[in-house]
Amino acid sequence: MRRLNFYIAKTVLLSIGLVIGVILSIDLIFTFVAQFHAIGHNDYTMLDAIEFVFLRLPSDLYLILPVCAFIGVLAALGQLASKSELIAMRSAGVSVAQICHGVLYAALVVVLVGYLLAIYISPVTRHMAYAKRNQPSQRSAVLVLASATWVRVGDNIIYIGRTLPGGRLDNIISYHIQNNQISQIVHANTAQVTNTHWILSDVTMLDIARDHITKRYHKQTTNLGLLSPNLLHILTLEPEDMTLWALYEYIQYRQQNQLDPKPYVLQIWLRILQPFTLIVMMLLAVPFVFGPLRSATMGLRLAVGLSVGFAFYIASQFFGSFTLISPLPAFLGASLPTVVFALVLLIMIRRIN
Repeated sequence: MRRLNFYIAKTVLLSIGLVIGVILSIDLIFTFVAQFHAIGHNDYTMLDAIEFVFLRLPSDLYLILPVCAFIGVLAALGQLASKSELIAMRSAGVSVAQICHGVLYAALVVVLVGYLLAIYISPVTRHMAYAKRNQPSQRSAVLVLASATWVRVGDNIIYIGRTLPGGRLDNIISYHIQNNQISQIVHANTAQVTNTHWILSDVTMLDIARDHITKRYHKQTTNLGLLSPNLLHILTLEPEDMTLWALYEYIQYRQQNQLDPKPYVLQIWLRILQPFTLIVMMLLAVPFVFGPLRSATMGLRLAVGLSVGFAFYIASQFFGSFTLISPLPAFLGASLPTVVFALVLLIMIRRIN
């Protein structure tokens, strides 16, 4: 039985990989074409556009992974059915539940890929893509890393430990370069932008001369030229750009300051529930093959797969957005599409049995 499970899992994973390759290739082409209008402006070159496209691929993959998983399982089981392998399995006494076990083996791999994308890869690469594309000029440069951001503004090189929405920066170190030497180092725990200037808190300044160093400390001070509005817009993180831990900390910050944290709570629940969503979508393809699509062609199966996947995507977007403008909890908006499709799965499997 284990050998059969691995055979089903291998077939499913190969099919999902093929579907991902096809859909991402189409997405890559359309995204690249959409960058043509920006090429030639603000030193944005063809190579920059190519880099932007590939940096965006992980976030696009994370977005379409449930749909690709459903279509992949549908195509894989449809291929087994067209070769009469499913009929042979059923004749040998293999139940639908046992075939689902093989699909679950493949689901473990897909869930692991989705987890890595959601937690570590997608937020960082997506933010890097937009930061590099919107870099304003050669006098400014932005380097976005997984753990921090470096910005060059004129003669200042600025290290930013964390960027948060609403114009807040944490752990800032500014190095002022004069005559190819560091003449001043400024460290601030936090920085908050206002309409006209930045407010820096817990500031330590080191003025470096040739023969001595002067140290000063300010509980709070202002800075007019820390970052320009254009650069701040580049560095501002959207919920999709933030890691899971950054989302949690920012939710705490917004709650402490009596601000609405719901968009960020929704994003956390979407990432936490994604493994369950992937499992439900992959198992949902099984009753489709044994039920209404038992004798369908591969083209019809793919059409149904795209339709169901698109319906799930629309439902996820609708319920998520609806909870943001309603008093309903964010958890409901993140979980309701998965719960509805899980109920459809149970009903279909019960009818087959």
